[in-house]
Amino acid sequence: MELLDAILTVTGCECEEQLKDLTPERKLKLAQSLEERVPSGLASIEEWNELLKLFMESPPEKDNEIAKKKLLCHLRGEEYKEEAEAEEKMVPERKKKWWFCIKRQ
Repeated sequence: MELLDAILTVTGCECEEQLKDLTPERKLKLAQSLEERVPSGLASIEEWNELLKLFMESPPEKDNEIAKKKLLCHLRGEEYKEEAEAEEKMVPERKKKWWFCIKRQ
């Protein structure tokens, strides 16, 4: 079963357009379900990007994990942020990226 089909089944929606009208509470439950039950590598990048486009009209991502994190933030009503660690001693190639969500006002 594709990820979108699974989401339609879980939410009880009959078509993609209905997903756009989910209440904030239902979006939060969907985010919790995705986080707990769907590892980012389980779905293809194309599937994650399809959901980003559907929910956020977001450009495609190249990485499953980032795509999933962006989607989870959106469903929770939060803003996705990604920043590099600010350690001057680190070699630029070895700097790790980290992400977080900010509650939208």
